[in-house]
Amino acid sequence: MASDKKDSFPLTETGARVVSPPAGAHDALARTRSPGLLQEEALLLNPCSDRPDRHLVHHFAAAPDDTNGNTPAPVSFMLPAALPNGEENTFRGEDDLSLKGAVSIHVYGLNRLDLVQAQTELLRRLEFLKSVIIQLHALADQIADEIADMARHEAPYVSMVQAWRKALISELAV
Repeated sequence: MASDKKDSFPLTETGARVVSPPAGAHDALARTRSPGLLQEEALLLNPCSDRPDRHLVHHFAAAPDDTNGNTPAPVSFMLPAALPNGEENTFRGEDDLSLKGAVSIHVYGLNRLDLVQAQTELLRRLEFLKSVIIQLHALADQIADEIADMARHEAPYVSMVQAWRKALISELAV
């Protein structure tokens, strides 16, 4: 399946198609912000006038552990966002998910194989870096505990350790 917009321009059921440029709109930006075009209720996200994060969510899914107990790296793909409760919204689907997000995912091909693969590759690098941060954080906690033990009042050379610790804290604050 091809995944590009071509001449696709879906509207909501209540939207009214504008077939000629709005009066007085001489440039593209003025046309996209005209009241006439807002009445169209377009179902495709326009990054110039919409906030994609209100309609799209990055989803990270991991496959179940394999038979050896290894957890595979997660895969990244797009889902339509849940719209806030109580907010009357032209673009709310029956399941409270964004119709604008769902249609944009389909028409723009936001979950096409090559894009999902590229994002998943980057996600796997991020997951590796996260594991390094977690390990370093645990090591930092162990080191801090060791220094705190050296700085307790009955430890030898406590005043030197406390002075060194104070200097370290000042150095780290920079």
